[in-house]
Amino acid sequence: VFQVCPVDITFATGNYLLENLTNNGLFGSPILQGGQVFEVTATDLTRTFRTQDFANFCGGTLRDFNLNLVCNEVVTPPQATTCDCGSNNSFEPGSVNGAYDPTDDSILTFSVVRNCGSGTVENSYRLVKQ
Repeated sequence: VFQVCPVDITFATGNYLLENLTNNGLFGSPILQGGQVFEVTATDLTRTFRTQDFANFCGGTLRDFNLNLVCNEVVTPPQATTCDCGSNNSFEPGSVNGAYDPTDDSILTFSVVRNCGSGTVENSYRLVKQ
């Protein structure tokens, strides 16, 4: 059974500051580019912003990063990466889904696993509306 909890298309859109809640990146480089403000756009239940993957190693290449809003949870869907580190390059859902309040889009949290060769790294983030 797949449950759908609709939200307004304008919910969780606009400018958001991306904050790193953990820094378990590759050699101290977080997976996504925290500390910057990004414009979040919407398509149905997907929210998208443009960021860099492992900016310390593959800086300069912006990519769309997608998040799915699923009944008060923020889920990172599987998606391709732009920073090549051998085989098995992908973003995957975190071990725990993030969250959002359907009555207040000021904060969204999410986690992401970055597969990189034979290893994985997980980071948690918070998007704060500006």
